[in-house]
Amino acid sequence: MTLMSPVPRARALATTAHRGQLYGEFPYTRHLQDVWGVLLAHGFSGDYEPAAWLHDAPEDTEVTLEEIRLGFGEGVARLVGAVTTPHSLGNRKARFAVLVMQLTETPEALPLKLADRVAHARFGTARPGSSFLKMYRKEHPALKRELKHLSDDPRVLRMWGELDRLLG
Repeated sequence: MTLMSPVPRARALATTAHRGQLYGEFPYTRHLQDVWGVLLAHGFSGDYEPAAWLHDAPEDTEVTLEEIRLGFGEGVARLVGAVTTPHSLGNRKARFAVLVMQLTETPEALPLKLADRVAHARFGTARPGSSFLKMYRKEHPALKRELKHLSDDPRVLRMWGELDRLLG
């Protein structure tokens, strides 16, 4: 018996967990696929692929970080956990502060967060005219000020540049 690799398992779990949720007019998995596409285009692989598929699950579904840890390993769980800010934290400002703290503690998750923002700005909720675009534009300087120092990886720097162009 062969075990299914982590990527199809992550995609299957995300598809089931996000069933019925929409991303604009598309199934929510469209966003997850877009995040993976951004990571891939910038040269990221390994744990980043299952993490791309699972990054919103703990915030928006019943899937827990412990389930992700057990099913996909500590590396994927660390990436997902670092970008997870539960809605129960309250307002956007509180969630932003927690996000900055988590990414500072887990800088290897920065590409996942940047890919999420790029995907929103390029393909989805933060398109021109949306309230998300205004929110992301407002948050972008603080996000960059707080987190840009975490990585001098050229791939990450290119993602920052893309975000600058998309949100500028």
